[in-house]
Amino acid sequence: MTQTTVDDFTSTGPDSVVAPESAQQALGALRSARRHRRIVDVDPFDALYKAYLGGSAALLGAYAATHALGEAPIVGTQLDDVLTWAPRIAGLIIAIAWGVGARSGGRGGPVSLERADVFHVLLGPVERRFALRAPAIRAIRFAAFVGFCTGGLAGLATAQRIDGLPLVWIAAPAIVGAIGLGGAAALGVVISGLRVNRLVANLIAVCVVAPSIADVGLAIDISPFTWLAKLSVAAKDFEPLGLFAVVLPVVALLVALRVVGGLSIEAAERRAALVTQLRFAATVRDVRAVMQLRRQLSNEAPRGRPWLGIGRGASPLIFVRDLRSILRWPLMRIIRLFVFGGVTGVVIVAVWRGNTSLIVVLGLLSYLIGLESVEPLAEEADRPDLVRSYPRTTGWLMLGHLPSAYLVALISLTASMIVPLVVGVDGVTVPVLLLSIACASMGALVGGAMSALANANFGTSGSPDMSAMGA
Repeated sequence: MTQTTVDDFTSTGPDSVVAPESAQQALGALRSARRHRRIVDVDPFDALYKAYLGGSAALLGAYAATHALGEAPIVGTQLDDVLTWAPRIAGLIIAIAWGVGARSGGRGGPVSLERADVFHVLLGPVERRFALRAPAIRAIRFAAFVGFCTGGLAGLATAQRIDGLPLVWIAAPAIVGAIGLGGAAALGVVISGLRVNRLVANLIAVCVVAPSIADVGLAIDISPFTWLAKLSVAAKDFEPLGLFAVVLPVVALLVALRVVGGLSIEAAERRAALVTQLRFAATVRDVRAVMQLRRQLSNEAPRGRPWLGIGRGASPLIFVRDLRSILRWPLMRIIRLFVFGGVTGVVIVAVWRGNTSLIVVLGLLSYLIGLESVEPLAEEADRPDLVRSYPRTTGWLMLGHLPSAYLVALISLTASMIVPLVVGVDGVTVPVLLLSIACASMGALVGGAMSALANANFGTSGSPDMSAMGA
């Protein structure tokens, strides 16, 4: 029996409902009135405070970017290495963004609508492609803006160390970043508009990222994203072939605006509900809820069968129960942890060579690893009634979850050893790395556990019973 969807009752495609001109004008007027109402309701002091926070973060990012690579001029063979490897690494970053866009498209993203738009606009007598074009452009524009700012900061960090016009050094990476990340969002719109199967979308993501991985691993230049990234060093080494790589994001944008009307209503409704909850959780700074909703957006469900089996009756019980939970983690969560560990290794090398401003990034990566590692503890904290029914004090029960979380953080950060050992950093030995990883894993564990237990309520007074941790 075939499953009946909402789209079967509305239209068989994005062009099957042709709206009159008045309906399109009414939709434009409604969106204009909504924007005007939101502007009127904005508190000026709240807006100034947000602008202050945003400006402070931008200045901090600019400061970190300008000091991340030091101040000594880059010349000779070092300059040749930068001009050769920087486009490959930047191309890999852009390729990963395209892979994320492809996976997001397979889940109905990156266009996020409000539930009113889903129920009243997409089901109304308005051409669906026209109704979705503005949200799609907004999503692509935001991704391009993020890429523009990121590329500009990277250019600012290198402009002070390499000869050339500073304006070109800043503008070229900014434009490449905008084109690369904007194209990634456009690819997601294309895949969601064509309703590509989730498995096929994942295969597309792998095919997109694989050539860039080969470029970095085999020191070759076959990926179109590597050629696109070569434009970022145009101030010193201009490659005309990089202009042909711009065609790919442009084609993705044109196709996205054409097929955006094919977005599934079920996927749009599900995403609208989750994104609304996600924004609220981020507003109230509920990190646990943000992580849970993000996993729902990514469809990260536990595996039906564990990666490895553990016999019944094993002890200690809490540690074994945590291991059984961890062994059911989906593959993407495991890959994400090792990616965090690998990036941590790159940051460790940069900090060891004198770029002390990147310690902030190192702390952030450790915190993210900690949040993932304490998942069994967080799951326990999500069920305070069940916790209170156990014949043990809450503090000892929570402490029993820490060994498994520390083990996961330790294994994840072990991947960071690979980078310093391969690069061959002076003064870094295996014992030093092991000691550093052990300390970093403890810091990640503490940060993740405190975040998971921050909103826990194991007592009856309505406030977190943090004193039980010392029981």
